[in-house]
Amino acid sequence: NFKLEPPRSRTYAGSISERSPVNLGDFTISQIVENLKSEWIPEKLEEQFKGDDFYSPRNASGLGDAIKEDVKKRIDDYLKEINSFFDVGKIHPHYLYSLLRGIEELLRNKQSFTTEQISQILGLFESIRNQGGNFPLKQDNDNSWLTGWIAVHKLVADILLYILSDKDEIKRTEIHKLHVEKIENLISYLFTIENSPSKNDEKP
Repeated sequence: NFKLEPPRSRTYAGSISERSPVNLGDFTISQIVENLKSEWIPEKLEEQFKGDDFYSPRNASGLGDAIKEDVKKRIDDYLKEINSFFDVGKIHPHYLYSLLRGIEELLRNKQSFTTEQISQILGLFESIRNQGGNFPLKQDNDNSWLTGWIAVHKLVADILLYILSDKDEIKRTEIHKLHVEKIENLISYLFTIENSPSKNDEKP
């Protein structure tokens, strides 16, 4: 009664759901910044949680998503220390990108920002522009899922467009008056980035 059957191996299917290794609500913004420079650098998280289930890993990507969502809950606190997240060589650009994603999503969802908050955001952009020669502005080739400086600058451009197209004419005029030189310099700087968009991914 034997029936010939092909050999079968056990296989798994599913989607990967990356998780944050910590609850950011338990930390102040200053503590988050310090941990991003030390305990939460991507390499350390990868090593610390290498035994996690393949489909539910705790890693830097999951932490980045948590930062994006936490920004929406504590926008004032994050904006007060926003420049602290820009620390070349110490904080991975993926974390700064995640913070900016939170801001961009708030703007996209029509949340109103005060003139002071816009000034804080533009202050960060000015710091990035001033340090433009100190980090690689090229597409990442390490096959990492984490974003690099090109993606950060694309998000800077998106956020700047939201700021400059604010429907509140009085606020928009005030922002232009306060920051016209800073805005012009930032636009000029963004146009110097030759490696964006990628010829492989986007139409020039």
